[in-house]
Amino acid sequence: MLKFTIIVLSSTDYFSLVLNLLNTTIIVLGKVLICIKILVMKKKYLLLMLFLSVINLHSQSKKHTIVYTASTVEMMENKVDKSFVSGINKIMAKTNIQFQLVINDNISLYFVKDALEENDSSLKVARVLYGAMDKYYIDKTKNESIIQKNAYGDLFLLPNKKVKWKLSKESKKIGKYNCFKATTRYTIDNGGDNVFDKKVVAWYTPEINSNFGPRGYHGLPGLILSLQDDIYLFTATELKLNQKKEAKISKPTKGKKMSNEEFKNLEKGYTRG
Repeated sequence: MLKFTIIVLSSTDYFSLVLNLLNTTIIVLGKVLICIKILVMKKKYLLLMLFLSVINLHSQSKKHTIVYTASTVEMMENKVDKSFVSGINKIMAKTNIQFQLVINDNISLYFVKDALEENDSSLKVARVLYGAMDKYYIDKTKNESIIQKNAYGDLFLLPNKKVKWKLSKESKKIGKYNCFKATTRYTIDNGGDNVFDKKVVAWYTPEINSNFGPRGYHGLPGLILSLQDDIYLFTATELKLNQKKEAKISKPTKGKKMSNEEFKNLEKGYTRG
């Protein structure tokens, strides 16, 4: 048989017990509140650090200067006379042409790095073939993409054509960067049977948060480090990333504004003449 002992407390003892229970409850609640406060502060601190790191990454990833060295290679699809390529290579072997791509956030400018000597015939030919007389300007905030073309003794401002890229899983290393392959095609129509289908191969790296590249090519999920356009190859040989100061970029404004169709008709007129 179970026995129960009944303890009768006086009003003073009862009040003291209740007071102790309240004190214990207050202490426990205080500790819980302190823990919650610490957790909230840690969470805010982590969110703040994450926010600052994202801001820092964003600000660092948009100010670059890239130097590309130009060279020539064989056609990817071998649809040209090899003797022609060999002749071009002999001319190009005498030259060392470099281009510069300057990036400030969402604006870029691509142009020849150094002025070329005009008294050398090889340099004159290389200047034309590599497009060293042209400038490519892009402003993504205003959806502008302009080519300042130097041709036929005059300057022209042409809209840069939009490119549809075909992405590939094929990858390779360029320097220390993992790069992926992307391709596109375009057509050159010189009239009559003189229609040429050209292939462009770009190798871009998602490790550099910028989607610009040489010769006005852009729109890939990373910076283009190597680009082969027909027989012309442009390879990044110098990278200055995450610069603190912005390089000066001036939008090309000199030249006659034309559509690509108008310029094509102009070219045909010079060819016929």
